Amino acid sequence: MARARVLVVDDEPEVLRLVAGVLERAEYEVAPAPGPKQALEIIATAGPFDLVVSDVVMPGMCGPELANEIRARSPSSAIMFISGCVPVGQLPNGIPYLGKPFTARDLLGAVARVLGATELKSGAG
Repeated sequence: MARARVLVVDDEPEVLRLVAGVLERAEYEVAPAPGPKQALEIIATAGPFDLVVSDVVMPGMCGPELANEIRARSPSSAIMFISGCVPVGQLPNGIPYLGKPFTARDLLGAVARVLGATELKSGAG
C-alpha cells in the first residue's frame, strides 16, 4: 500500500519542523510549507495530497481561506486544522481540528482518523 501524502502548512518554523518530523517518522510522505502561498505552489507542482494539515492563523491567508483554495485545486485532498489560537467563528464546520499544544500521539491519532474517514468516503473496500 502506498504511503499517504501529507502537506503540512504552518508559519511557525518549529511547529512545521515538529509536525513534519512526527509524520515522517510514522512513514507518511511529507511536504512542509512555511505558509499558504508556498502550500498552493507545492500543490500546483507536486499534485494532490491525501491530507493537508494546516495552521489556522497565518499571515496573508487564514486556514479556512487556504482550505477553500485547496478544495478548488485539489478536491480529493482531506483537510485538518491545527492551532493554538482560533478566533471565534473562524473554523468552518466539517473540518477536523486539533488544538495546540498536542502530543505526537494526538497528532498521529487525528491524522489516522481523518485519512480513515477519507478512505471510507471514497468507497475503498
